[in-house]
Amino acid sequence: MPLPNELVNAFRMLRRSPGYALTCIAVLALGIGANAAIAILAISPVALYVPLRRATAVDCTVALREE
Repeated sequence: MPLPNELVNAFRMLRRSPGYALTCIAVLALGIGANAAIAILAISPVALYVPLRRATAVDCTVALREE
């Protein structure tokens, strides 16, 4: 079956069992949140040792082209 038909069928099955749908959404949200938290905790010690020119200011450079 083509992908749009598969998506319609998946949403139809989730609509028939709202408890299962809420459980799936909650598990996905917890998984994504835990993954983001672990990534932040893993990257933060590395970010402390990155040499910056000015650690207190963030430089934003905007390149303007004349056309």
